[in-house]
Amino acid sequence: MERKREILSGHQVDELRRRARRAKGRLRLMRALPTVGLVPHVVNLVLLGPQEAASVALEDPASAAFGPGKMELMAKAAQLAYDDSPGLGRIPDALRRQTGFDVHSIRMLENKGRDVQGYLAAGDRMVLCVFRGTEPLSLVDWALDFEVCLVERPLTLGGGRTFRLHEGFWDGVEAVWKEQLLPELERTLTGDRYLYLGGHSLGGALAMITAARLPDECRKRLRGVYTIGQPRVGDYDFSAAYDNDPAVGKCTWRLVNAQDIVPRLPLEVMDYEHAGDEIHCAIGPDVMLRLDWGRRCALKTLNNVAYGFLPDFIQDHFPEAYVRGAMG
Repeated sequence: MERKREILSGHQVDELRRRARRAKGRLRLMRALPTVGLVPHVVNLVLLGPQEAASVALEDPASAAFGPGKMELMAKAAQLAYDDSPGLGRIPDALRRQTGFDVHSIRMLENKGRDVQGYLAAGDRMVLCVFRGTEPLSLVDWALDFEVCLVERPLTLGGGRTFRLHEGFWDGVEAVWKEQLLPELERTLTGDRYLYLGGHSLGGALAMITAARLPDECRKRLRGVYTIGQPRVGDYDFSAAYDNDPAVGKCTWRLVNAQDIVPRLPLEVMDYEHAGDEIHCAIGPDVMLRLDWGRRCALKTLNNVAYGFLPDFIQDHFPEAYVRGAMG
C-alpha cells in the first residue's frame, strides 16, 4: 500500500486554485495563441531562476530521514537539469544562488544516442546525482517512456536478484552507467560525503533504478532518493523488495503534484507498482504567486501561451509547478 503525506490543508489548496483561476481569466485571449512545448522550460530558466534566490535550510546530510529542505534542493536541482548550456555551465551558479548549495565540482552525464542527460554536483557533504526528464520535443525521450515492457534485470536489491523493470528506464540508466555514472560516483563519494539521487518525470525513474543497482560502497553512502512527478518503474515484487531494502527503502520520497497524470503511469493493470513514500502537494500550475508585479505579468502571459490548451493533469506535471510545491 502506498504511503502518503499531505503538505497543504484543504483551505490552502482551495485558495491557490482560486488565485490560479483568476490569473488565467485575466488573460483568456492569450489562449488563442499556439502552444509551444518548450516555452515552460524557457520561462522557468529565464524568468523564474533569479527570483528564487534564497538559501535552503538543509537538514543533516548524514541523516536518511525525510527533509523538506532536501526536497526543495532536489526539486530545484531537477529543474536545472533541463538547462541546455554546453557542459551544464550555469548549474553551479544557479544552485548556489537558488539553494545555497556550494558546488565544488560538476560532471555532465550524457548519452546522445539514447538522449539521456543529467549531472553530478559534489559539495562539502553531499553529492547530487540528478537526471533530466522528458524533453517535450524529443522523440527519443518519448520512445524511452513508451518502452513499457517489463524485462528481467539484475539489481543489488534483496542481496542481488533479478527483477522485472520498465525496459526503457533500465536502458536509460544503462546508457551512462559503466563509462560515466559509476566511475564518477566512485570518484566523488569520498571523505564525509553522502549521495542524493533525484530527477523529474523520466529523470525520477532513472534515479530510482540507479538507487536499486548501486554497488555496496555507494549504497552505504546513499541518504536520499527524492523524485518529482515520477512514473512507476517496476512490478509488485520490485516494489516490495525496494521498500524492504535497508539502504533505499527508508530514504526514497516521491513528490506528486495535484492532478499530475505521470505518477499514475504505467498503469497498475500492466503489473506496475510504485515504490517509496509518496508526498502529495496540491500547488498546481500557478507558479507566479510570490513574484514582483512586472515578472508576474510576463510569466502569466507566457504561461497562458504555453499552457492555454492543456488540461490540469498535464499542467501539474511541469517542473516549475513542482518547485513551488516543494517550497510548500
